[in-house]
Amino acid sequence: CSGNEASLSDCPNSGWGEENCGHSEDVDIFCQSTTFEEGDVQLVNGPSANEGRLQIYHDGMWGTVCDDDFSNAAANIVCRQLGYQGGFYFGEFDKLKFGQGVDPIWLDGIDCVGDEASLSACPNNGWGEENCGHSEDIGIRCFPADSATDFVDGDIVLVQEEWAYEGLVLVYHDGQWGGICDDSTFTQSTVDVICNQLGYPGGMREAPAFSFAVERFSLVNANCVGNERRLSDCQNAELGDFTCSSGFAAGVRCFPDDVSSPEESPFGGSSGSFSNFHGQISWSIVAFCLMLSVMF
Repeated sequence: CSGNEASLSDCPNSGWGEENCGHSEDVDIFCQSTTFEEGDVQLVNGPSANEGRLQIYHDGMWGTVCDDDFSNAAANIVCRQLGYQGGFYFGEFDKLKFGQGVDPIWLDGIDCVGDEASLSACPNNGWGEENCGHSEDIGIRCFPADSATDFVDGDIVLVQEEWAYEGLVLVYHDGQWGGICDDSTFTQSTVDVICNQLGYPGGMREAPAFSFAVERFSLVNANCVGNERRLSDCQNAELGDFTCSSGFAAGVRCFPDDVSSPEESPFGGSSGSFSNFHGQISWSIVAFCLMLSVMF
C-alpha cells in the first residue's frame, strides 16, 4: 500500500488466494482513534506509559529516531512534550531495553539545546535523512507526573531497576540528569549520604551490577564524610558537566526502613518483600548444610 487507498483490497497484491504463507505470518494491527499531528512523539513497548522506545510522527506514519548526537537534553524535550517534567535517555548502557523498531527511521543527528518546544524543532539531518539501523533506536524514561514537582540542583534519583531502593544514581543539575563517576572517590560514606538523602538509613555500593556507561556526568569528587544532609553538600563534590576517568556511573542499594513492606518505585516497576528475599536465602543455606551433613 502507498497509504492513500480507500480500502485494503485496493492496494497492490498477489491476488485473492494467491499466497505462499503460513499462519505464523498472520498480521496483528493496533488502531488508534487519536488524531496525530506532525512531530508528535510517543513511547512504546515499555512497561508503563512513561517509558519506552521513542517514536515520532511524520507524513502520516510513526517512525523511530536514531541515537546519533541524542542527549538527555533531547530526552527532557520529549518528556515535556508528553506532559512530564523531564526524564533521561538510556544511552549505550541499555538503549535497546524496549526492543528494536521498524522502518521508517525518521530523524538522525538530533542535537537539542534543551529549550526547544518539540523534538522536531531541534537541529537534525532532516526527515528521513539517516545512516542508522534499528540497533540505534532510543529508549527513554520520563519522570511520572506524581513524582517530585520541582527538581533542584543536587536532587538525586535511583533508576534502572524495579526496586525503589536500588539502581543507577542520577543527579540533577542545570535542568538535566547525569551520573556520578564510579571511581575511588565514590566511597561507602558517599553511599550512606545518597541513601540518607533519599530517606533510607544506609546502603551499600553496587558494582558492577549497576555500573553503566552514561553520556553525562553531573557530579564528581563526592568523597563524603558521611554526615552530610545532601550529596551536593559533600566537601569536594562538584556539580557540572564532567567526564569521568572510569567512564562508568555508580549505583547503590539502599536498606529499606521496613524490609517487610513492599513499596512502589516512583520511576517504574514495583518492589516486593525484601525480608522474603532474605528468608529464601536463609532457607537455602539451611538446606545446603543439611545436605552436607547427610553426605559427610
